[in-house]
Amino acid sequence: MSLEGKTAIVTGSTSGIGLGIIRGLAESGADVILNSFTDTAQDYALAEGIAKEFNVSARYVSADMRDGQACGGVIADGGGSEIMVNNDGEKH
Repeated sequence: MSLEGKTAIVTGSTSGIGLGIIRGLAESGADVILNSFTDTAQDYALAEGIAKEFNVSARYVSADMRDGQACGGVIADGGGSEIMVNNDGEKH
């Protein structure tokens, strides 16, 4: 299935299952927005690497999903999306 022309936001997506979901969506042609609360240079580099690997737009937006306003900010900062995956990326 092609997701070309769609944008996907995946929370908790800089590692683990969330990163796997992001990679699968990008491989299917979706533009992707990665998210975590860490906001490191590695997070931005990860998005850049995915953009190059899959020839899609990939951006990183930092936000703590425990904060309701921050949740809305991810969508606003990302420019909206057709696909939203709420992945719990926090280590327990």
